[in-house]
Amino acid sequence: MLCDALPRGPARAQDGGAAPPAGDARSLGRELFARTWSPNDPRCHGGDGLGPVYNATSCVACHGLGGPGGAGPSGMNVQLISAVGDEITGEFGFRSNQITVGNRSDPRVPDLTPISERADLVYGIAYLHLSTGPAGGRFRDGLVFSANGTTLKAHEFELRLNLNGGDSVLSCAAGSITAKSFTLKPDEDALRQIHAGLVAAPSAVIHHDGVDPRYEAWQSRLMARIRASGVRRDRGLKIAGGRILASQRNAPPLFGLGLIDDLPDEVLVAAEERESPQIRGRVSRMKSGRIGRFGWKAQTTDLREFVLGACAGELGLEVPGHPQAISPLAPDQKARALDLTPEECDALVAYVKALPAPIRLDDPDSPSIEAGRQAFEQIGCADCHRPSLGNIDGIYSDLLLHDMGPDLTSVTVQVYYGPPEKVDIPTAASMADGTEWRTPPLWGYRDSGPYLHDGRARNLVEAVRAHKGQARDSAARFLHSPHQRQSLIERFLQALAAPAPAEPTVIADGKEPSERRGSLPRPPASLPPARRGTALTRAEAVAPAKQERIAASRLKLAESLETMDKPQGALVFYREIIRDEPDTDAARIAAERMKALGGEVAAQKGP
Repeated sequence: MLCDALPRGPARAQDGGAAPPAGDARSLGRELFARTWSPNDPRCHGGDGLGPVYNATSCVACHGLGGPGGAGPSGMNVQLISAVGDEITGEFGFRSNQITVGNRSDPRVPDLTPISERADLVYGIAYLHLSTGPAGGRFRDGLVFSANGTTLKAHEFELRLNLNGGDSVLSCAAGSITAKSFTLKPDEDALRQIHAGLVAAPSAVIHHDGVDPRYEAWQSRLMARIRASGVRRDRGLKIAGGRILASQRNAPPLFGLGLIDDLPDEVLVAAEERESPQIRGRVSRMKSGRIGRFGWKAQTTDLREFVLGACAGELGLEVPGHPQAISPLAPDQKARALDLTPEECDALVAYVKALPAPIRLDDPDSPSIEAGRQAFEQIGCADCHRPSLGNIDGIYSDLLLHDMGPDLTSVTVQVYYGPPEKVDIPTAASMADGTEWRTPPLWGYRDSGPYLHDGRARNLVEAVRAHKGQARDSAARFLHSPHQRQSLIERFLQALAAPAPAEPTVIADGKEPSERRGSLPRPPASLPPARRGTALTRAEAVAPAKQERIAASRLKLAESLETMDKPQGALVFYREIIRDEPDTDAARIAAERMKALGGEVAAQKGP
């Protein structure tokens, strides 16, 4: 069973509380993962519950393909906007022998004070294109970016200089340099008019829903402006001093993440060192010195941060160390209390950590699967999608950052939620470029589509076509292979599946566990009066249009699970629709599908 896997070690006790028994923690974590949250939820210990802004009402709503803990459909993608400053080009000379950047000075380096004193230029990372000065001016062997010790040895190059943190010093011999360009800071008032979160961080999430009844109209207007601007990687919504770019992130599967969480940093460093120079990936190094391994840009170091960050940002739950996402309509609003206690956070993290790794299916046509595996390696896919990493077999990833070329360009997001200074984020020199992505594990491939960071690829061929950069040679070999060979590789990947489905998940409904029923609910007309009343009370608190939209989103998830022969997973969402949105078209469809699947599930279980 999915939830019978024990967490590694007991749940931690915090703030002096005792850790609950392993079995209780596992059950509590499962309940929290499946629970449908609501504003002012009585389960939230005096906190404000769901919101003020949120992308879904439960963890499983975004992680349900292939069963609880799986990937999410593209319709549930996280929508991001990022502020990018305009680049100013020209000839900008600076005197030698003195520099002041942040709080540091060094008499050996050129004077960049004209930049550091201008507030509109001091914004995160400035991009300086430097060249040698007049005749007679010479650099030493190279320039040293002291934040990470990277030595640059070209006469024409691009240097990333952090002007905002006080920890970047440019060292060179006496002489002058010429800056070819630098990046402006977008106007703060213009940023605030788009989203208040852009003032504190370069990126912000545009959530699907908000508790404030004005949010839906605000979100619709903003997204219409962004769509009308034709946002793409080389242009965006113009504002004073910069542009607003849009991008999306698809919810990844969570199966097997406990194994990745336990992987020593040394394994990732060794993986980087043994790859050939042509396709060598790199680790994502945090300011703390730790190595990132979670997220599309490897921007998160450990599973606890990954899970609790999602609680705060995706559901709007206030959790220890992670404030809930702010509403652009009330940016100064603070949570009145925690929505989850430390012990509940421990239980939820333990549940996700215990989700089993994906499996390789047994198939009567195993010779063709083996032939597909061999072709996968011969073409070069396994150079980055490594079959094993450390003690993890069947992961098909090196968890390193790789340049994937211009087709997969997206603004790098350091942190989705909250000011960057409060989160352990990648250093300026280590942060992923726009074309760099962490190699996603291919285990569970069959049940984890759509593919790529924004779910744009519906199948293997579409995903491979987008591979450029370091992956261009292996992608070309695949695309020029005979159709039969491509089919063998597809058959092999289709044998990499999500773990066997768990027992039907009990979806929480605001009652205590002792009051909750674990059996499958019947269609709306035959629900017990008390249960029907609970559903109607919940429905009355939600606007009908929003109710229809939420139900339609869940219906898509359920139908996706059905197409992947996951009837038990589909039933989870059909039950949720019937309970929470009983008067919608989706609920009527769900009731019909439940009747059909009820017979199918019974037949599978036997007499």
